[in-house]
Amino acid sequence: MGLMRASSVALVLVCLASPAFGQAGGVPRLSVRRADASSTGMHPFQLDAVLRSAFAEEALSSEPTFELVSEYEADVIVGVHSESEPNLFRVVFELSTTRLPVLKDRATVDLQRAEVGIQTARLMVKTVALRAKALLHQAELAASEGALQATAPPAEDDGRPGPFTLKLPPPREWGRLDVVATGGLSTPAGYVGARVGLNPFSYVGLTFAAGYSSWGARVSPGARVYPFGLDLLGLYGELDAFVSLGQGAAVVLAGQDVAVQLKSTLSVAPMLGYRQQLLKWLVAEVYLGWAFRLASENVSRDDGQPVDKALLDSLEGRQPQGFIAGVALGASFF
Repeated sequence: MGLMRASSVALVLVCLASPAFGQAGGVPRLSVRRADASSTGMHPFQLDAVLRSAFAEEALSSEPTFELVSEYEADVIVGVHSESEPNLFRVVFELSTTRLPVLKDRATVDLQRAEVGIQTARLMVKTVALRAKALLHQAELAASEGALQATAPPAEDDGRPGPFTLKLPPPREWGRLDVVATGGLSTPAGYVGARVGLNPFSYVGLTFAAGYSSWGARVSPGARVYPFGLDLLGLYGELDAFVSLGQGAAVVLAGQDVAVQLKSTLSVAPMLGYRQQLLKWLVAEVYLGWAFRLASENVSRDDGQPVDKALLDSLEGRQPQGFIAGVALGASFF
């Protein structure tokens, strides 16, 4: 009996001597596994991407409630999967401590549709952070009592670990304003410029860009569609109608400088892009497309001579048309 008691005391001391739960006076260390949404209508990448973005945003904030680490360093491992029932979409978080005593917790979030945007994901992350902190506190108490394995007792949402369900209304993922600097090859804002984007609804956005191009100043209104929603996959299709306002220029023909006027020109540009919310206020985009010039005669000579093929060929590379490739980086406001 004395030997068993000594062994139990030694085991507790080993548990307490192992790396402490969380940082000293700091925050829990979490490892979040890839979200599994295979049993529901949502593509698994959509749920995983928006949750990882929300977890990273919180971990990198000025006052984080947890630290993201590998499973080998974590205090708590968080598994994520989804379930579906008639008229109900549920995201389930399974929490488990990594050291003795092993303590487990389960938190579920009930939604009215199979869509998780960034604002909803932030609420989920805050819930998981609170549950993880309470779970570690319970594990420390259990360790001091010498327990080797335990399951969190049922509880209401009072900060103690235990099965818990958070019911959310349909997410309000709209009314977002993006203000970004953008540039690239033949973009709607030219070589370099700025763009303002208003997303009145989760699946629709309106844009206005302005900048400078090889054909002078350029302005570009446009509209875009997010087939998977603004904050889910981030993919969009966009159609812009941009006007290059023209300018004076000089070209060399047969060894002589010829002054020309580049006239105002309308072009249309279908594009495909990807928008990623990096942090709460930071957004980045990449996009590709093709510009179609609608004006066939948009050059004149200052000396009144007719425009010939040689002159048009020399200006072909400057025309507001052809391949589009661009990037954008800026702020996103709600």
